[in-house]
Amino acid sequence: MSKDPKPSLFLARRLRRLREMTGLTQEGFAEHAGISYKVYQSIEAGRRWNLRLKTILNFAAIYDLTLAELFAEHCPKVKLKLRRSSAKRR
Repeated sequence: MSKDPKPSLFLARRLRRLREMTGLTQEGFAEHAGISYKVYQSIEAGRRWNLRLKTILNFAAIYDLTLAELFAEHCPKVKLKLRRSSAKRR
């Protein structure tokens, strides 16, 4: 992402809202995303904002959203798409 943390703060707030809409805990979402709870916690808190596009796309896919929907002005209605992360398939 950009070196400007503003878009990342938007993403952090959006991820939190989506997670809460689906009833997941931070630990639950991190497990589905295949990342550690501490890493996800720092992303959602806005402390980690230099994410790879692949990670952001993975987050969108978990909520069955496109990248455009994830960054849309209004938060879309979501359905949780639970799938195994690539780390678990090994």
